[in-house]
Amino acid sequence: MPPIPSQGGGLPAGSRLSAHHAKGIVDVTAGDTADPSEGSTGFPATVGYDQATGVGTIDAARFVTDLLLRHP
Repeated sequence: MPPIPSQGGGLPAGSRLSAHHAKGIVDVTAGDTADPSEGSTGFPATVGYDQATGVGTIDAARFVTDLLLRHP
């Protein structure tokens, strides 16, 4: 899969859409990346960007539509 093109400022298009609350990015706000069997406490998922889920997950149909509308 080719990388997401940069849209200026060094940020990938996905990051810029996230900053503008793209409809296709679903923020994950519960859970963590802990692995107790390895002794890892991990990172918690929180509102907005976090180490556990980044900007969230993609709803592909909504994301592509929003991407095309914002960047024709």
